[in-house]
Formats: sequence, structure tokens, C-alpha cells
Amino acid sequence: MSVCFFPLTARRVPLAGLCMALFLLFALESPLSVDFDLFSPPREEAVFIRFVTVWTWCAAALDVITFFLLTVTWNWWISGAVMRPKPKVTNPPFPAKGQCLLGALSILVAAFTAFPRLSHSLWGDELITFRESVAGHFSRDAENDGLEAAQGRIYWSEAGWADALWQYETTNPHFLLNLAAKSSLTLTQKARGDEPWVVRESALRLFPYLAGLGAIPA
Repeated sequence: MSVCFFPLTARRVPLAGLCMALFLLFALESPLSVDFDLFSPPREEAVFIRFVTVWTWCAAALDVITFFLLTVTWNWWISGAVMRPKPKVTNPPFPAKGQCLLGALSILVAAFTAFPRLSHSLWGDELITFRESVAGHFSRDAENDGLEAAQGRIYWSEAGWADALWQYETTNPHFLLNLAAKSSLTLTQKARGDEPWVVRESALRLFPYLAGLGAIPA
């Protein structure tokens, strides 16, 4: 007897999307409670975060409306669908020798090409991540008395593991990358006896480098 799996599979994805959309509707700020123009992105960071969350709420509301429209017209959509039996699960064939050689060659070429760039200087987002979430940065202590200059004494402000997780307060956090970079940098500093402020660019980029090589055969 053939088993039709189309309706069950087709229902799972919309139901998961509906649950996520309903959660966003209850968790985020709705456009009815805002006091700024929704069609003009603000420059202030705090208002910009609200701007993003409100439009995410609107997208979730649109998802809910789409789900109910599809539910009402469900029979119309599947009336012409071909119900086919569930296919037998077979083990995928092992890649041919030529494919394995090509994949290995691609990995070697990518590794050789990217390796010299591991030690390039930090810039832009990498530098901000290093300063605020991974290692730390130099600051000036202008609060204490008896300092030589008005700007204060220079000291090292270290970024802890909590900073790697929670310091990035905008809408694009990358805490997994922060944790990976901090782990590799900490291990490298301890192995080489470096001071906390010594930058090892190759250590910061080690995990992205390996992940990129691993993505080639995947």
C-alpha cells in the first residue's frame, strides 16, 4: 500500500513558521506604539533598533495572514497535486575517486591561497570585534588624582568571556565567532607567553579559516 507523505510534509513547515511568527508578534514592539516615521530609517542607534524590531513585527504579521489564507484555500492548492508513494531510503553512493581527488585539490588550493592572509592587519569590523568582544583595548584613566596628564594614565581594559557573549548589543551579534576567536587567541597567548594586548591575527582567524576549508567538501 502506498503512503502519501505530501500533505504531512507540506504542513510541517507552515506550522513551524506560524509558531515563530506568533512568538514575534507577542515579543516585539508593534507599529501602533511607535513615535517615529516607519518609512525613514533613523540615525540614532537606539531608535534604529526599534525600527528593525517594528518591521520584524510587520513581517511576522504578514506571515500569519499568509498562513491563514493558505489554510482557507488548502484544498484548492492540492487539488491537482500528484500523490506519489514515499520513496525507499537508500544509502547514497560513495563519491568516485575522481570526485575525491578534485575535492582534495580544491581544499589544498583554498588553504594555500588563504593562509598568507591570516596574518594581515585587522580593520573595520574585525578590529571592533577584537577591541570590544575578544581581547580588549587601551583606555585612559582620567578619574584618579595625581596623574601626569589631563587625559589620564593608559591602562589595558580586558574583554571577558561575558563580553564575547553579550557585549555586541546591535541587531547582528556573532557570539559564536567571538567565542571561537577568544578561545584560539587565549590558547595562543598562553602557549607563547604573550601579554593580553599582543595581537595574533592568525589566531583570531583560525576557526573561520578551518570552517571555510571544511565548507568546500560539504
